[in-house]
Amino acid sequence: MNIRKTLLATACAFAFALGIASAPASADTSANTSWNGSGTVTFNANASNGSTFALSSAGNVNGGTAQFSNDETNAYGYGVPNTNANFNAAVNSGGLIQSSFTRDGSAGAYGAAGQSITSTAYSFDGAANAVGNLKSNYASISDVGYGQPHTADGKTLSASGSQYTLTYNVNTGVANNASGMTISGNGSAAFASNFSSASANGYSLANGGGIFTLAAITGTGTGSFSYGGVGTGSVSVPGANLSVPGTVTNPGSLTISGTWDGSLNLGNVSVNGAAH
Repeated sequence: MNIRKTLLATACAFAFALGIASAPASADTSANTSWNGSGTVTFNANASNGSTFALSSAGNVNGGTAQFSNDETNAYGYGVPNTNANFNAAVNSGGLIQSSFTRDGSAGAYGAAGQSITSTAYSFDGAANAVGNLKSNYASISDVGYGQPHTADGKTLSASGSQYTLTYNVNTGVANNASGMTISGNGSAAFASNFSSASANGYSLANGGGIFTLAAITGTGTGSFSYGGVGTGSVSVPGANLSVPGTVTNPGSLTISGTWDGSLNLGNVSVNGAAH
C-alpha cells in the first residue's frame, strides 16, 4: 500500500510537509490528513489489488479532511482487501474539488475489476462542497451516504456562484455500462445521494434498498441538469417510470435533462443499469 499526500499553498496561508507512508501488503494500513488555508491539496492512495483513491481540492479558501484505509487480512480468501476512502472538502471564493475511486482487484467469479465512482464540484467565484464515503471489496464498490457526514447543507455535492458545475459518475468498467449526473448554472445547486454502487454486473446511481433511497437534485437561480445511463442488459430511471432493454450489440440508454429558472426540486433521480 502506498499513500502520498501533498499540499501546495500560498506563502501567507499554510504549509504542509510532503509525506509518504508504506506498509507490507499483509498488514492493515491507513492514512489521513486535514487542511485549512488556500491553494491546492492532493491526496492519493492505493492498496495493492484493492483500490486507488485520488482527491484534489483547490481554492482561494480551502479546507477539509481525507482518509484511506485497507483491511488486507483476506477474510474471504479471495486475495482482495476491503478498502475505505472518506473525504469532506469545501472551497470558497472559487475553487474545484475532484475525486476518483477505482476498484483494482476482483475475485474471478464476481467479474473483472475496473469499477469507478468519480465526482466534481466547481465554482468560478462562490462555494463548492463535496463528500464521499467510498468502499471496495472483492465484488463491488460503493459510496454510502446514509448516516455519514455530508456537506454543510446536508448534501453529497453542492456549489454556488455565478458559474458552477457538479458531476457524479458511476462506471462498471464494462463497455457501455455506466451512469452519470451533471448540473450547471448561476445561483446554487446540490446533489443528494444515500447510496451508489457498481460491479461487473451493473450499477446504481443514487439508489439502493430500504432506507438508502435518497436521490435528489435541488437548485436556485438558473441552470440545467442531466442524469441517465447506458446498459447492455437494461437501464431504468425509477423516478420517471422509464426502463429500456439493451444488448451487447445494441445497448439501452436513458437520459433525463432539463433547465430551470427560479428554483428546482427533483426527487428520485436514481438510475439503475444491468450488464450482460
